[in-house]
Amino acid sequence: MGVKDALFGWLIKAISGRIRKLESDNKRLSSHNEKLTIEVEELTIDRGSWKSRHDAERKKSRDLKSTWERDELGPIRDEVRELKILVREMSEVRLPPPAEESDSPNSISEALSIADSECENILFFEDAKRSAKKCEYEDPERLINVFRIMDNEAEKWFELEEGTGSYEDALSKTGLDIADSDSDTAHRAYPRVFKTRNDMGKQVKREMLRHVKLGVSQNPKRTMRIHYEAVRANRKILIGYCLNRLTEMWSPMAEKYTT
Repeated sequence: MGVKDALFGWLIKAISGRIRKLESDNKRLSSHNEKLTIEVEELTIDRGSWKSRHDAERKKSRDLKSTWERDELGPIRDEVRELKILVREMSEVRLPPPAEESDSPNSISEALSIADSECENILFFEDAKRSAKKCEYEDPERLINVFRIMDNEAEKWFELEEGTGSYEDALSKTGLDIADSDSDTAHRAYPRVFKTRNDMGKQVKREMLRHVKLGVSQNPKRTMRIHYEAVRANRKILIGYCLNRLTEMWSPMAEKYTT
């Protein structure tokens, strides 16, 4: 065998070995490719499954939202719409103005109560309030106006220098009928001594001869007497009695205030 033949044999052998190796590598790659193809297909299937689940959940969520809007939110919206209509209708209704509360008293006792809260310069004795409950005078509106006049004139009189005029003169100028005292007979029968209690709870008594006369009739519904005393030092007008005439015996006179 010559060199040429030996070289040719070796070349054929080398080529055959290379071919076998390439065939082996190709087989191995084909097998790997098949595995990858299978994995890709499996992933594709999983992706489809997950997409299906995702789509199903989205649909379920949309269905739940739609059901909630229909069953829950819908009625609420309808109620809000009705309330808006009602508010608009009510705003268009013209209501009559509220009736003004009247300060007019319905009784002599109520007139004293109103004056007690309004008139800062007047102090009502307990006897005044007690006698007012029995009073039949039928014009409590006039009475409270008299108290307002007495309060207003007291405010001005307290500011005057002592000796420049009496409280009685000030009241007389307003048209009120003022009497300094009653007859001796009436005074002896019913002493003009009236009582109350001070802030310490101690009983205080005071003689009050002067009085405002409302009416001169013997009819108790048209006649009334307001016994009072003006105390400059205390800046108070003391009211001891509010009735048509004295019909009870009152307690004896106690010590007088400084006037």
